Amino acid sequence: MRFTVLFAVAILLFGACKKESEGPEIQGTIFGANNETIYLMNLLEKNAQPDSVALNANGDFVFDVEIDQPTDYVLYLDQQNFVRLLLLPDQQVQITADASDLASSYRIEGSPTSKAVRNITQHNLESNNIIDSLNMVYKANEGSPGLEKLIPKLQQQSQQVFQKERDYLVSFIEENKSPLASYVALSMRVSNEAIFDPLDDMKYFEMVDTALSNRYTNSRMSSFISNFIRKVKSQQEGRQTASQRLSVGAIAPDIALPNPQGDTVKLSSLRGKYVLLDFWASWCQPCRIENPNLVKTYWKYKWKGFDIYQVSLDRNRDDWVQAIYKDRLKNWKHVSDLKFWQSTAAQLYNVKSIPANFLIDPEGKIVARNLRGPNLGEKLEEIFAK
Repeated sequence: MRFTVLFAVAILLFGACKKESEGPEIQGTIFGANNETIYLMNLLEKNAQPDSVALNANGDFVFDVEIDQPTDYVLYLDQQNFVRLLLLPDQQVQITADASDLASSYRIEGSPTSKAVRNITQHNLESNNIIDSLNMVYKANEGSPGLEKLIPKLQQQSQQVFQKERDYLVSFIEENKSPLASYVALSMRVSNEAIFDPLDDMKYFEMVDTALSNRYTNSRMSSFISNFIRKVKSQQEGRQTASQRLSVGAIAPDIALPNPQGDTVKLSSLRGKYVLLDFWASWCQPCRIENPNLVKTYWKYKWKGFDIYQVSLDRNRDDWVQAIYKDRLKNWKHVSDLKFWQSTAAQLYNVKSIPANFLIDPEGKIVARNLRGPNLGEKLEEIFAK
């Protein structure tokens, strides 16, 4: 996991007035660190360079930082081993953690806001651990005859975990337990899927914005989320136009991308059939769990005029090709420009999370969107029964 801020699209250029009398001081002990270096970086500062100190033989460290307003930090040993801190001036913070996993082991005193952030991140870790265990169950049953019956249960359990995490964070934000911690809550994810979408969940972003503005007027964090909201709203009109362009009944925009052999394959080359345009990736576990359902549906309706055009958001060709063969997907069309989320097709279809799909009729019109699990088969049964 990389430490990123949801609002990184609009990093601000504010210079803080620094006063030596204002802390905080961060003291801590990282057990089992073996004389490593620990880093502290300000996430609200553009092009910030981390401060660093060497841990002594006991794993002890001290950071003296100068701030005059709430500040968002990440404390880390490396980019996969970190904790999030939201600090106020004059705080004396004490942290203890195990070097093997800072996020799950750390304890913090002296910063109520950072303690609230810890509660949020611990709850999120538990949710992601459950998802990881469901993924392990899937992998353990790959190739077994019982996988087909197991997949709907895994999908249902995964959705329940996601909804429980969302309900928890919504409650936290609505109760205004800590506006600074709510700022972090907005960026939480489960299995690489964002809990809050800036467009669909704008009211929660505005709740946090209002609470921060009231409590910490003119702070960088307050200005940051306010500017982010303004930018999202300014983009909303364009996205609404894109949504209309991709609504049911609209002609599906054409895609022309290379297949694994390097030959360009157009989506329009499948006109005359019902086509599922499916966005996926080898690294996307929910996509991999959905693939057996696609295989089953493909072979059931192939002879009636159904096909699949699958666009991968992979970055590595070998990973993409191996997943195609491992999941037994080689019988339909596969394309990718290997640009990850910058995929031209994903941007054309406004894809923000995967799996995502569009069912297209023989004339090229979109007839349904995001049909997963049994919903795809039910829709095709309805179509071909006519």
